[in-house]
Amino acid sequence: MKFSSTSYDHSTHMLEEELNADTFREKAKLGGFLSYVYGTMSVMLEHPSLQNKEGLGGLWIDNYHTSLPMKKGLSSSAAVCVLIVKAFARRYNLQLDTAEVMDLAYRGEMRTPSRCGKMDQCVAVGRGRAALMTFDGDAVELEVLQSGAPLHFVVVDLRGEKDTVAILRQLNACVPTPPPPPAPQSLMLAYAADIEALAVQARDALLRGDAAALARCMQQAQRSFDRHAAPNAAPHLDAPLLHRLLEDPRLQALALAGKGVGSQGDGSAQLLVSSAEAQLEVPTLNTSAIGTLRVMCSDAVSATDVAGTALCAG
Repeated sequence: MKFSSTSYDHSTHMLEEELNADTFREKAKLGGFLSYVYGTMSVMLEHPSLQNKEGLGGLWIDNYHTSLPMKKGLSSSAAVCVLIVKAFARRYNLQLDTAEVMDLAYRGEMRTPSRCGKMDQCVAVGRGRAALMTFDGDAVELEVLQSGAPLHFVVVDLRGEKDTVAILRQLNACVPTPPPPPAPQSLMLAYAADIEALAVQARDALLRGDAAALARCMQQAQRSFDRHAAPNAAPHLDAPLLHRLLEDPRLQALALAGKGVGSQGDGSAQLLVSSAEAQLEVPTLNTSAIGTLRVMCSDAVSATDVAGTALCAG
């Protein structure tokens, strides 16, 4: 097995080892970028179609270009895990649907110190698509959505730092049974109720292509997160850069709405703007929070697909 990767920041990662599920499972526990590769490879080698298969040939994966920066809340770790699953599926002729790819990638990530949720694996549906993920315990229902009109998103780099592992460890400690009030963890149930309702509203707005209604959902989701979830992972979720950016009058005049991405913090922000012309204006803004905005992703979305959006309910 050979794996090489050039990251968003042009750093490189490489490994070359014999295929061994037990060895890979142990190495996944060590953390770091390659832990996601090791964890997912160990899961794939335990797949029923590959176990005890005679003459299992080798595999060389070269991720020569990476468009997602790490530690920005953009599911870069999930993208690596999905890459490994899809590479194994192509190399060894495994017939996997999107739900199976997502499940295998999630199981691979769970063998690392990371504790990201299943929603991150939505990257498996591919660029230019949106999906509603409904959770009922371990069961996940995936509904791919189509927008009723063009919607224009921009993801900007907040140029700050975030520790996703620490954030998720603190947030996960609040569920499934948070302590009673006045402990801040008790607020997580209120956030869960808010986000379930808002996800359904956002789905309906997206299907209509109603940018104004979707913007209201984004704003309400951010307010609920700040009030109910963020206190449980202070200071990681104080996110001063995010909030200064969202409160900047120059940005408010251009964007319909903005919110934190993923587990939030000062990694990146997602903006919904009114037009393709507005998308082009975003990099020209000189904000008080972080200066000129650095765009990491900008898509002019058609009326049939929505780029880079995942909604969660359940």
